Amino acid sequence: PSTWRLTVGYAAMIVIAMGQALMSFNVAALPVSMGGMVASFNTPPTTVGTAIVMYSLGVSGFIMLGAKLGQRFGSKIFFQVAVTLFLGAMITMVISPTAVVMLAAQALAGLAGAALVPTLVVLIAANYRDRQQSQALGILASVPAIASGVAFVVAGFIATALNWRYSFGLIALLAIAVLVLSFRLKPIPRQTHIRIDVVGVVLSAAAIALLLFGFNNINQ
Repeated sequence: PSTWRLTVGYAAMIVIAMGQALMSFNVAALPVSMGGMVASFNTPPTTVGTAIVMYSLGVSGFIMLGAKLGQRFGSKIFFQVAVTLFLGAMITMVISPTAVVMLAAQALAGLAGAALVPTLVVLIAANYRDRQQSQALGILASVPAIASGVAFVVAGFIATALNWRYSFGLIALLAIAVLVLSFRLKPIPRQTHIRIDVVGVVLSAAAIALLLFGFNNINQ
């Protein structure tokens, strides 16, 4: 029984860590793919910078909404929906014919990230207790740095040797793996009494959008 619990524990942490890595890979792949995107879309480098802003806006502007929706619909189901959205965003990145479509894909990835970030913490709380929970949170906190370092090297090599689109295709494959493995996670009950403050969501998202675009264009 102890071996079985250990196996399940590792399986859950692997899925959660891979979910966190998805977002880090995407953010790291954007700047190293800048040259290829500029050539593909015949657009200035600032457009790729705008893509990073669009992603950041989606995550930071709607992360509280993502936490509430995860509680309302069940964190495991919501995690799977978020990974599916992220997968769709990465597929769109691969096939994007214009810079506008690429920006829309990053906005969608940002919304998926807003759902993933709080859900990952809830999944750890549901699957681990006491010391294991603290260790799992520590692992989750370290994943972005590790994943970003790997992504810079891998995406940089792929963008140089092949094409920047292959980097996001690789992230899409990782998203598929996360989605398949996520069915091993423990189900989390829905909290149907949770209510969404729509006005608060709109106001906070608008405020964060103004801050992000303001700092992005501060030199002007």
